[in-house]
Formats: sequence, structure tokens, C-alpha cells
Amino acid sequence: MEESTNNENIIAEESSSNDVSKEMTQGMGSDENGELLRELIELQKKTARRQLIAMTASVVMAAAFIIALIVVLPMMVRMSKEVSAMVANTEALIEQANELIGQAGESLDGIDTMIQNVNKVVTDNTEAATEAISNIQNIDIDQLNEAIRNLSDAVEPLAKLNNSISNGMSGIFSKIGN
Repeated sequence: MEESTNNENIIAEESSSNDVSKEMTQGMGSDENGELLRELIELQKKTARRQLIAMTASVVMAAAFIIALIVVLPMMVRMSKEVSAMVANTEALIEQANELIGQAGESLDGIDTMIQNVNKVVTDNTEAATEAISNIQNIDIDQLNEAIRNLSDAVEPLAKLNNSISNGMSGIFSKIGN
């Protein structure tokens, strides 16, 4: 709106300057001063046109800059907030990763201790198993068989005595129960 008013003012000035230049040149005739005056007037017209073009270009650039600020600035602010949120999330993930790495290190230390304990148990049990195998190998099978026969011979009469007592007691209880 303002730009069209400025353009109208400049056009009005140009037409009035044309009228003035015609009046001046008519009164002066065709001498050198009149010619210089016409050249000055033409130069002034060209300068006014250039100023009008420069001013219009400046207004257009200013408007474009303002529009760009209105459009781009909110996007920049939003992007800045998103980047800040991503940075915060990244920092939290880094902290969690560091904690997991620490826990993994502690687990590995625990595994080392566990392996040492397992090695000790295997070593201790290997010695005990070797000793047990050695003792089994030292057993005299003939003597063991003889001892088992002797035990059987000793237990057999006790078993017979136990059976006869058991049978006698059952007979007594059966008579009492009737």
C-alpha cells in the first residue's frame, strides 16, 4: 500500500518537473544554458527512476527477509528444542551404557573368582577320587568274599531265631485277638 503511494508521488514529481522544464526551456530559448538545464532535468529523471527501482528492490528484500524470519524462526526454535531433547536422551543412554559396562566388568571379575573356585574344587575332588580309586584297587577281593561268607554264616542263625520269634509272637497275638 505504502509502495504504491510512493510510486504515485514520484510519478507526480516527474510530471511536474517535466512541466517546469518545458516552461524554463521555452523562456530561455535555445542557448547553452537551456541545453544544460534540459540535460540536468533528464539526469534528474534518470536518477529518480533509479532511486525508485532501488527503493522498490529494498522494500521487496526487506519484505522477503521479514517473511523468511516469520517462517524460519519458529522452525529453528522447534528444531533447537528437538536437538536439545535428543542430546539429553543421548546423555542418558551414555550413562546407562557406562553402568552396563561397569556391571559387565564386575560380572567378569565374579566369573574369574568362580573359575578359580571351580578349579580348586576340581583339584580337591581329583585328589579324593584318586585316593578312593587307589583304595578300591588295594582291596583284596578274595578276603572280601571270605568276609561276606563269614558274615552270612553269622547272620543266618540270627535270621532263623528272628523268624521263629516272629512266628511265635504272631500266634500269641492271634489267640489274644479272638
